[in-house]
Amino acid sequence: MQAVVEYVDKQRTEPPPELEIGWNMRAFGGLPEAGGMLDQPVGLMKSVRVALNIEGLWKTYRRIKPGDMGKWIKNNPDDWQTVKAIEELMNGR
Repeated sequence: MQAVVEYVDKQRTEPPPELEIGWNMRAFGGLPEAGGMLDQPVGLMKSVRVALNIEGLWKTYRRIKPGDMGKWIKNNPDDWQTVKAIEELMNGR
């Protein structure tokens, strides 16, 4: 999660592997290993899904105008909880 946020915030130049795999899966409509979803390494699909979700959420969060933040928080309480958790993680709490 932290690596995805750091990449979106341009604090690292290389995306984390899970995010890059997710982009490839999305672009090419396929899985990284031969066969179906059950042929994938344990936990990979979850890691990829988390990376893609965090990337999308963080990009959305960063585009919110300061005056619109309260409205966004009210309309997206679950996303706001996730953002707060990410910020705590990033701040080492």
